[in-house]
Amino acid sequence: MNNQLQDGCLKDLGRCGFFTEIGELSGILDHCEHNLAHIDEWAKDTVFDPPLLMAPNSNRIKWEPLGVVLIFGSWNYPYYVTLKPLVQAIATGNCAIIKPSEMSPDSSAAVQQLVEKYLDSRCFRVIQGDVAVSIEITKHPFDLICFTGSTEKGRLVAKAAADNLIPCILELGGKCPFIVD
Repeated sequence: MNNQLQDGCLKDLGRCGFFTEIGELSGILDHCEHNLAHIDEWAKDTVFDPPLLMAPNSNRIKWEPLGVVLIFGSWNYPYYVTLKPLVQAIATGNCAIIKPSEMSPDSSAAVQQLVEKYLDSRCFRVIQGDVAVSIEITKHPFDLICFTGSTEKGRLVAKAAADNLIPCILELGGKCPFIVD
């Protein structure tokens, strides 16, 4: 599967397999290992003593999944930005709809094949399509939206999320000018 992922980045971005492996895939594997190492600890109920006025009660935080997470991928880091939130959604017991960027079609196809091959299709789906698909999908009642992309498109996602009272995580990119002397 790594070859297919590397080929997707090569075709879409002209990025060599080594950079894809180091810049994206190794980080995802590290994230998976970290989640696996801590998942039991994170899922455990948190028990704490009540305030004196509420004694002799007991207090507990019971961690529960949100439900269905919508994950928008980016074109420039099509695996890391898409699969890292997917790993987190899985680790926290959520289902997910993944919408890779239409600007990196070969990488998006590789993500779709990866998800279809290894994950339960009742809980995890990839949706391909252009901007119209992205706009349409944000009209549906998700429990969380994760978006990475431009400020302009982020505003649209945030507005759609606000209209439907959906929590939203935005990671907005943009131009980072610098001077080389």
